[in-house]
Amino acid sequence: MAKATYLLQGIKKEDNHQNRVVDILKKDHDEIIIYSAFIKESSIEDIKEELENNKGKVTALIGIRNGITSSQGVKCLLDAGVKVFVIDTGSSIQIFHPKTLVAINRKANTADVMIGSANFTPGGFLRNMENSAFLELDLTNTDDKVFLDSFLGGYNHLLKSYSADNVIPVDSEDVIADLLDEGRVIDEMAAPKISSVGKNSSGKQGSKSMSLQVGKHRVTRGRSTTTKTKSAIIVGNSFSGSVTEVWKSKELKERDLTIPSGKGTNPTGSMLLKKGAYDIDQQHYFRNNVFVGLNWAPKTGKPAHFEFASAKFHFIIDGIDNGTYTLTMKFDSRTNTAGYLQRQPNVHLSWGDAKGIIKNKNLLGQIMHLYSVDGKTDEFVIEIKED
Repeated sequence: MAKATYLLQGIKKEDNHQNRVVDILKKDHDEIIIYSAFIKESSIEDIKEELENNKGKVTALIGIRNGITSSQGVKCLLDAGVKVFVIDTGSSIQIFHPKTLVAINRKANTADVMIGSANFTPGGFLRNMENSAFLELDLTNTDDKVFLDSFLGGYNHLLKSYSADNVIPVDSEDVIADLLDEGRVIDEMAAPKISSVGKNSSGKQGSKSMSLQVGKHRVTRGRSTTTKTKSAIIVGNSFSGSVTEVWKSKELKERDLTIPSGKGTNPTGSMLLKKGAYDIDQQHYFRNNVFVGLNWAPKTGKPAHFEFASAKFHFIIDGIDNGTYTLTMKFDSRTNTAGYLQRQPNVHLSWGDAKGIIKNKNLLGQIMHLYSVDGKTDEFVIEIKED
């Protein structure tokens, strides 16, 4: 009789769908079948080693025409030696939506099954509050065998009963290119659309984030730094239009959010702009590239080596439009200080009136994206979210 366990992701940091899938793939199986409505490259990368170790055994049925499954994710499956079929129902409102993993060991008369809500995406594997039932089937048991046969009946029906327009074998990069050209999968490198799903009332913080224990990606190569800017489209209440990402932080710390907890440490009210996730010269990039179009000048009563400039910033935090604020930057122009010689950063972004929305412990560990508004020199967007 089947042994059943249950996972509600977000309760324990290391007990997540990514780790559970890896545990199943590491076991000895003859055949592995994956259903996922959506896939993203990073999550397939996280299990790619295990998929490669099962080369020739894995078949994946993946939903497309949903605005989420990416060409990069499909290619990553193909590169890992997975036999891939993509499911196109012909409708964007009636999509292939299962999330299931079945791994069969016919020699031992056993099977491992995962059925639940988790897609093979960063959200499904790590971030979202997803749940699944995990079954260890004993195929000598009649009920367990009937269960598996029922699943395999549906699986075989999908592969044999529909046309190649709906169940599409992906056996080359040319097929992936065609799916991308036809808009049935997305390009993860193309301009994303960043939508605010609500508007924050003036002076009020957004809804409190649920405290979830989130695991980490197993593969980090290619994610640490970047030198490329990315285009995006913002759809919000305070601002809508085309933007270009010009900087991305690492995980936000207490000092960044003006909520230091250490004894004797006072909040500065500003954020020191460092390299973050970009491979840049932090002493020149912000003054000479990102904010070069601003009117930089000393302030009366301040040392002459400090230059100040102001700009308009639109804030989108966890999908909520928090309005527009005018913020001030301070640049230390000296090149003979110990800090400069040690290549320390020299531009501060003062939060000003936006301090009320930034001083929020729920934002700790999240990522700040800085966008310049296309066609403007003094207008920017700050988006803070789980990355």
